[in-house]
Amino acid sequence: MKRDKIKNQKLKSVYDPTCNSGSLLLQVAKEIEVENFYGQELKSTAYNLARMNMILHNIQYNDFDIQQGDSLEKPIHKNMKFEVIVAKPPFQAKWSSDKKIS
Repeated sequence: MKRDKIKNQKLKSVYDPTCNSGSLLLQVAKEIEVENFYGQELKSTAYNLARMNMILHNIQYNDFDIQQGDSLEKPIHKNMKFEVIVAKPPFQAKWSSDKKIS
């Protein structure tokens, strides 16, 4: 979608299943108004940083739901629907679809 078409719009929800520090969620907020942010992060340090970043960027606590956990193995927001989903691949995650490899 072109930027000029989204300027006067508002998103109800945006989700990042590999949110790290929350920077991609905040980048979306720079482009368009967002009501609710959702994310999941595996590493506890990055999870805590994402939550702090939301607050430091004036995102109200009630307007975000960032959870800690592995979104590939145990997605927390699995049964929810979102207007926009953004993600940077979790390049550092070690996983395989092969059931023989753990």
